Amino acid sequence: MACSSSPNQPLQLQQVVAFSPDGKTLATTGNDGTARLWDVVTHTQIGALPLTVAVDAVAFSPDGKTLATGDLDGTARLWDLATHAQIGPPLGKEVSGVAFSPDGMTLATAGPGGAQLWPISPPANLLDAVCAIAGGSLTRQEWSTYIPSEPFQRVCP
Repeated sequence: MACSSSPNQPLQLQQVVAFSPDGKTLATTGNDGTARLWDVVTHTQIGALPLTVAVDAVAFSPDGKTLATGDLDGTARLWDLATHAQIGPPLGKEVSGVAFSPDGMTLATAGPGGAQLWPISPPANLLDAVCAIAGGSLTRQEWSTYIPSEPFQRVCP
């Protein structure tokens, strides 16, 4: 499906659409399991998300940097629109609707079992959270592999 250059031509085969908060980007999901991002003014595709299943719900975060999808596998996923990468693991079960809170700190999902709220803001102390997940600081060898341009430092207690 290509977005027509004519403003009066419909976007064919699309199931769900949503405008970004600034109105400059349109997210569409097709029955072919794709989610595409379009420039509203030029009608050109400006991105696509690497989905593995079809989507039946979509919503932009209030800052326009994250897209939530409600996937036909029953889960919700968050996507970083700068990198088109999935953020974190899938959320929920039997998800058929997604919406962000006005402050962007909570994702609401809805399905046959009701609505659920998911806090999606970063932890208050991000360094402590990262250290807990990593299990400690990088070793000198890991540092030289992953951050070779910076001098080694131990960042976790």
